[in-house]
Amino acid sequence: MKFLFAFMTVLGIIVPTMTSAIPTLNSHPSSTATILLDFDGQDINNSMWNFGTPFNCLPAGLNDDQITEIFNGVSEDFRPFEVNVTTDLAKFFAAPLTNRIRVIITPTSDWSPYVSGIAYVGSFTWGDDTPCFVFSD
Repeated sequence: MKFLFAFMTVLGIIVPTMTSAIPTLNSHPSSTATILLDFDGQDINNSMWNFGTPFNCLPAGLNDDQITEIFNGVSEDFRPFEVNVTTDLAKFFAAPLTNRIRVIITPTSDWSPYVSGIAYVGSFTWGDDTPCFVFSD
């Protein structure tokens, strides 16, 4: 039991220092329509992308100021609409499935070269969490 406690204590000290938190930002927190800007990487296992072959998207590698600048630009674009642009995963999961989309910002573009981003028209309302991508490379 002492070993388990010591191991958990070490993890509690090491894990927070190895990860950096994305700033929590919301443009319209009371809205149910939600666009998640996902900067921290993602494992994709969705039949709509990469011919159904799972792949890993690396984190965007941006600092807090860069993330905030991108958030502000996207928020301004969606200001006329009843949409919450967010970096908060809890807000994303709280939104109805048919009223949300995850935008993965990643340098991982080798599976879809020669474009700066890709999405399916209408996927915001599909209700299956099909993400879209912005390639930061």
